[in-house]
Amino acid sequence: MSPDPASLGSTPSTVIAGGPANAMDWIGFYAEGRRTIPSSAWCYLNGTKTVPLNGMAGATVGCFVPDAAGRFQARLFLNNTFTKLATSNTITVQVAPPRRPPPAGPSVALTPNPATIGASLSAVVNGGPANTMDWIALYPEGAADNNFIAWCYLNSTKTAPASGLQTQR
Repeated sequence: MSPDPASLGSTPSTVIAGGPANAMDWIGFYAEGRRTIPSSAWCYLNGTKTVPLNGMAGATVGCFVPDAAGRFQARLFLNNTFTKLATSNTITVQVAPPRRPPPAGPSVALTPNPATIGASLSAVVNGGPANTMDWIALYPEGAADNNFIAWCYLNSTKTAPASGLQTQR
């Protein structure tokens, strides 16, 4: 089974090879160590709960969507019975880390980093409000907003541009 680890709600896949090719061979998704009893997640090798017209000796099956964290295996069973033919590797299903939303509003990136004394710096501004009088300044770390070293409008001059700029390099 892969991927390992998998996230809750993802769809791990299992590769079947060398099966007996009976139409009703099936695969189940089981918690590691759980005995062979009906699984809540199962499918035939065609990836559905509908018996295929022909048996399949091999397939890549992705019919499981884990709804709990833990360690799981896929198990291949013979022709609609509980005769186990094979057990997959064990994968870990974990809660996915929360996705961070993109930063709200404008952003500024200063380069190069690190800079050398006397070197020119560039500020890349993205997502600004595009007002003609928007400006940017260089500050010592922790300085008050009115304690800047240098400043310019987003057109890199001290003369306001004719139209606003939302993104500027």
